[in-house]
Amino acid sequence: MTLNNFTRFFAALITLALVGEESAQARTYKFWWEGYIPPVIFQTPEQGCEYIYYVELPGISSYYRPEKSFYDPDFKFKRFQCGSDLNQGYFGSVDYGEVTCDNSEVLDFPSMQCKRIGALGRTTEISTCDVPTSTPDVFVGNPVNVISGNKMQQEIDFTAGGAHSIKVFRTYNSLNGTWVHNFSSRLDFASGSVVVIKGDSGASAYTEKSGVYTSVSDTGKLSYDGVNSQWIYNSVDRSTYFYSAIGKLIKISNPDGGNVTLNYVVGSSSTRIQLSDEYENIVELEEDSRHQLLSMKSKDFMVNYTYNSSGMLSRVAKSNGGVEMVRSYKYESPSSDKFLTGILNERGIVYASGEYDSLGRAVSSKHANESQKTEITYGTGYSTVINSLGRKSIYHYDVIGGIQKITSIEGEPTPNCPYSNSTYTYNDRGLVLTKTDAKGLITTYEYNDRGFEISRTEASGTTLARTTTTEWDPDRFLPIRVIEPNRVTVYSYDNQGRELTRRSTSR
Repeated sequence: MTLNNFTRFFAALITLALVGEESAQARTYKFWWEGYIPPVIFQTPEQGCEYIYYVELPGISSYYRPEKSFYDPDFKFKRFQCGSDLNQGYFGSVDYGEVTCDNSEVLDFPSMQCKRIGALGRTTEISTCDVPTSTPDVFVGNPVNVISGNKMQQEIDFTAGGAHSIKVFRTYNSLNGTWVHNFSSRLDFASGSVVVIKGDSGASAYTEKSGVYTSVSDTGKLSYDGVNSQWIYNSVDRSTYFYSAIGKLIKISNPDGGNVTLNYVVGSSSTRIQLSDEYENIVELEEDSRHQLLSMKSKDFMVNYTYNSSGMLSRVAKSNGGVEMVRSYKYESPSSDKFLTGILNERGIVYASGEYDSLGRAVSSKHANESQKTEITYGTGYSTVINSLGRKSIYHYDVIGGIQKITSIEGEPTPNCPYSNSTYTYNDRGLVLTKTDAKGLITTYEYNDRGFEISRTEASGTTLARTTTTEWDPDRFLPIRVIEPNRVTVYSYDNQGRELTRRSTSR
């Protein structure tokens, strides 16, 4: 096998082919796979055989005979037997897979199940001091998605450098039971869609029309650079992600000007990723096939990750200058051994815990001494939340543009839930059109084609009406002019999007 073939082959291990006919109602993933859940994914069956012989079982690679490989008629030609001089002329096989998800869902490969887009992670919206987000947060407590019931947890393991740092963190999601790291972002391809899998396990699906990619769940921008054979995703947090032609993350450009480059070495049971930036910071990660960390090191700092017999992260040991600090994780729910129920800090004290119902939805979360305790019960189209002070809020939701959105919140407003006793309407892209507060005052919103707020009128239809309009940079997620009832603010930025000037004048 040539070096170029090896490069193409290894890069294909974590991606899918963009195949099939476009459908407005569903997206179909077609792939070849090997192993158990989670499987290893390939674009072609030949790549699967090469993986078996050159990565999994290099000791018998000399017996591999690709010219003897064949589609097995006993499996309706959906199994590809790898040619070999061993046994009866073949050894090892890969299978054809095809999964169709509803248009509001994406395929979650760790569980091999279709999951609602909004349940896989937090949505990121444009928000500045002058242009706050209008959408109510679906996460409560520690945190739990009040609609889907999935528990999420984020832990920072390491930060290298100063202002331009490489930060490594993990995000747990009870929907699939994995702890993915923030450099595991990638692109998956399905019929008519490109799915951005983010480093916090979130996902956004983009569909192509006349060369333009749009998403109903994300106001970020996805494009393909044919000159450099790479995909570019501009996130609303002003970070830019660069992916290879087949979806592997190769670079992240941060809004503060720092750039992180990723280089990969695929082994028999893990992948090593070297992170480097222009400030000579180097961090080495090792991940498994589910994009969960096995180890991390940078100079004198090391982190080792241990998993229990069920494949769940149970121990994180950080070593710095010979001093080791250990953090432990418990999964003791009777519903499933993948549900995180407790976190023990470096002193061995349980500082966070949670419980789940028989359907796998988180029903409580709290920190030590009952602080920040949150209890949730689920109904049809609504969820009831009781916070640590005993105050109750009821969240009503509906499906808008294929995504579940909160339509109203009943209850007493608190610092953690300022939107109580409010109702919401949305457009077909899932953007808030109106918000009615507890006093009956209506705020209306208008957006441009990019999904950015361009007008917000508070107390609409009354003598107290106040309108704020926003003009945006044509290429970036940056406001350049905000006109309020009493003042006008004009912004300027450098090439990296860092604010240079802010000038306000009274009206």
